[in-house]
Amino acid sequence: MLKIKGCAVTSDGVSENCEETMEFFTEGKLQRRGSFMRIRYPESELSGMAGVVTSFIITDRKIRMKRVVTDGSLPPRSLKFEKGKRFDASLHTLEGPIGMEILTNNIVISDGEPPETGEGFSIDYNVSLGGKAEWRQRIDVEIVRKGN
Repeated sequence: MLKIKGCAVTSDGVSENCEETMEFFTEGKLQRRGSFMRIRYPESELSGMAGVVTSFIITDRKIRMKRVVTDGSLPPRSLKFEKGKRFDASLHTLEGPIGMEILTNNIVISDGEPPETGEGFSIDYNVSLGGKAEWRQRIDVEIVRKGN
């Protein structure tokens, strides 16, 4: 099981807050080989992306998120996250692609040691859509072992 939390991050200059939080649990698949880890799960109605499969590929403090629409109506979307780096991407919509830039503020990857930290990761990033809209997001993914 995966616990997935996403939120818009706001700051008043002193503290940061998570607003517009969305949190849900879903079944997913975990694959590991050495320092490589892939987490894959189907999106739900709650996320507003039913019919989409999301994968996170984690290697060497870098994370790639790939979203595939299962009916093939839109091309796959892939985003890269690496602390302090900017990546250009396109957001494919039914009206056409929109240029998008991602700036990763921080990545935290936990291997579950000590056990109370849980296993998973967090990505804090800024998004710019064609220079017309900007916001800050955070995604937290926690692997919840059966029986916990």
